[in-house]
Formats: sequence, C-alpha cells, structure tokens
Amino acid sequence: EFRRVLFRSGAARRLGGRDAITLRDVEFLRPLVIDDRGKSVVQLFLDSEHAKFDIYAATAGRDPGWVRHATGAISTPMSSRPADGELDRLRERCSVALSAEHFYAQWRRRGLAYGAAFRGITELYLGEGEALAAVGPIPAIDVRGYELHPAMLDSVFQLLAAAGKRELSSDDCLFLPTRIEEIRLYRPAGPFVWAHCKLTNCGEAAV
Repeated sequence: EFRRVLFRSGAARRLGGRDAITLRDVEFLRPLVIDDRGKSVVQLFLDSEHAKFDIYAATAGRDPGWVRHATGAISTPMSSRPADGELDRLRERCSVALSAEHFYAQWRRRGLAYGAAFRGITELYLGEGEALAAVGPIPAIDVRGYELHPAMLDSVFQLLAAAGKRELSSDDCLFLPTRIEEIRLYRPAGPFVWAHCKLTNCGEAAV
C-alpha cells in the first residue's frame, strides 16, 4: 500500500519536478497489516523544504494513532539514462533461460502462491549472481496513473530470488524488502519493463 501511495503519478513529482526524479534512501520501517478489524487510512506527507517524504497509516476511528511506516528523500538524478546497448550486454551475461511458470511453481512449493496481479515476470534469464527479466504486461492490473505500478515493482523485487538461486536455495529462506537505496524514474514505466538484479552481498540475514 505504501508503494501504491508513493508511485501514484504526481505524488513524488511535487518535489522532484516534471523531469526525471530519484527516490533515495527509501525505508519500509514497519509493515501495515490489513485485516477485518477496521479500515486503514494511508497518507503521504511531503516536506518540500528538505525534499523528503513520510508515509503514515492509521486505523479509522476517533483516535487514529498515526504510525510512520515508510520514509525517504526525492532529488533529481545526477547521472544519465542507461547507455544504448546495455540490454544486449545484460542478455549476454544472463544467458540461462528459466520459464516464468517454473519460477512461480518453485514459490508455490515453498507455500507462497502469488495471485494474478503479482505474477509479473514473463521472461527470465539467469547469470552468475544476477538475473534479467521481462516484467509485464499484467492483465490483472491497470498501470494508468502510476509512475511504476506497485505490483510491477513487487515483481522486480522477485528477481532477488532468481539472482540468488544458488545462495538462497534453502526452502525456509524468505527475504522481504526493507530498504531501497535509489530508484531513478525518467518517465512513467507503462505496462512493460526490463528489470535487472545483481547481488553484491548475500548473508544469512540480509541480501
């Protein structure tokens, strides 16, 4: 839900401007549990003076008790877009094809069954400690109004498991994203993206 709020078109650009923007030091401080006890309200607070944002949530009622769940900063990218031919170079390094059906079947065997909106990987190629994937289009979602639809971002996160196929081979090994160092947004992603993941550090408690 935090990603849905943040990546709505116009939200981040209120601080970053109309051109390319960078989200930096994004931290997911605590999960927002959705259950039947009450309606949750999520708000995005933008600090224009310091180019920072915070996302708060509360259960609707007389005393909502707002809790901060995520935080980060927004700036203009200092570097240029990826160079031409970068995708071809990644394809050369990630040359082992793995079907998306097989990838998600592996998750089901671990007890994690993704719904139609979160099975976004359509092509998957593995390298040594890295992975390349085509994400989308996903018929179950509508990407209009988003810089990057949160379901597509979730599918990008799934590449961690593909890139670390050997290192993260234990059946009881499950990682959740808690921090994003940087995301550069040059334009709304639309219904299809190529995603690349390369592991730089892999330990028992963190990747």
